[in-house]
Amino acid sequence: MEFMTPLRPDAAASLALALIESSQAPLLVFSDRFLVISASASFCSAFGIDSRTIEGIALAKQFKPLGILLHI
Repeated sequence: MEFMTPLRPDAAASLALALIESSQAPLLVFSDRFLVISASASFCSAFGIDSRTIEGIALAKQFKPLGILLHI
């Protein structure tokens, strides 16, 4: 059995951002505190959001039902 070396945090973040950029699906990447790190172009298009304005917001606080589910 072959073991894989875990990705460094900066490499993992770069990979996540590359996946978001190349995805045709509406996707969001969150930090460990549920702040939006990145949103795919299709997410922003589907919800009429400017990608420059969504980064860094606490989505759970913007949408109360989500905050309740996450206990935030």
